[in-house]
Amino acid sequence: MRVLFLGAGEMGAAAALASLNTPSLTSIVIADRDEPRALALANSLIPVAPFGVTIGTRAVDATDAASLRDALSDADVVMNAAGPFYRFGASVLQAAIETGTHYVDICDDWEPTLAMLELDAAAREAGVVALVGMGASPGASNLLAMLAVEGLDEVEDLYTCWGVKLDDENRSHPVSAATIHWIHQLAGDIRIADGGRLTDTQPLEGVQLDYPGVGRGVVYTVGHPEPVTLVNTVKASGRILNAMVMPTTVIAAIGTVRHDIQAGELTIEDGARALFNVDEARHARIVEALPALGEPGPLPHFFALATGRRNGQRVVSACRPATMPDGMARATGIPMSIGLRFILEQKGRPGVHAPEQVVDPRWFFEALAPHCVPPIEDAASMVMSSACMSHAKS
Repeated sequence: MRVLFLGAGEMGAAAALASLNTPSLTSIVIADRDEPRALALANSLIPVAPFGVTIGTRAVDATDAASLRDALSDADVVMNAAGPFYRFGASVLQAAIETGTHYVDICDDWEPTLAMLELDAAAREAGVVALVGMGASPGASNLLAMLAVEGLDEVEDLYTCWGVKLDDENRSHPVSAATIHWIHQLAGDIRIADGGRLTDTQPLEGVQLDYPGVGRGVVYTVGHPEPVTLVNTVKASGRILNAMVMPTTVIAAIGTVRHDIQAGELTIEDGARALFNVDEARHARIVEALPALGEPGPLPHFFALATGRRNGQRVVSACRPATMPDGMARATGIPMSIGLRFILEQKGRPGVHAPEQVVDPRWFFEALAPHCVPPIEDAASMVMSSACMSHAKS
């Protein structure tokens, strides 16, 4: 199988490295409009590539439809790590369908996710299997959600939650595609599911959750694909939300950036810079906002939580991984490589699918376990689940 990795950034690099030992893989081509960056990644893979797997490069501009189609026509599978996906999601999938190329991405924007799901009929007709949002969040988060609702007779609310550390590594690359995506998803309205239907609302709503056996804290809503795909799989009478587990200082800073973007004082890119380079005036606004915000408390940094009923009793059910691959790039890129394994080993039915529609959660977490830090030898212990009876709505 010939696999094209589109995007030679950190997440694409992590996915390519983790994909090297995928059964039936014969060649990898690293494609990027920055050819030196593609060459540097290829050169790092060559010494560790298994015998018989060739590594090459190709200059591809994802905004050039002809260049993109030419590259995809030589591949059996394209791994799309070229973000932000509100720019490079639907167009790359459309090209893959036109060239009959199977497709995996780590799309973390809800708008192109909906656009790509609308290409399902075209993908089925072309015999193309497309797996969208196969990263950490979305991806692993969706599959945690399926495990959280598994034992419930009725689902009320469903939450997928994540947090990141704004450490020195993040600050050294403040205007990455991931950061631009993040600010984009906080700047305008977001799409959630409510009562089985999609609806628009504003982000940064504080939601108090009580995680069974762990404790209570506040998370803040953000635009993400999980609600717009899980609504098709999980029948929830209440809301399906994606939310951030973040310190109040970060939430307050995001709030000031959102305000300034909506006022026309900052672009999305300027907002990403402002989040990491706080001047004196913005710091004062952050301090002023803090008293109104709730802390995340003991909540885990990555989990899914559902409320509902089992045998007539109200239940709160939650799942989290025991550990994850280290760093955002590996935590996102390695699930993407497992998506490639799914395409090559199981393939599934043609069409455009979110992970929870076609990927078995336990199979996924068993595949993820060896890549975690520390690695999990007993795959059955990879996901930690807990539940409790509840007398009040979370």
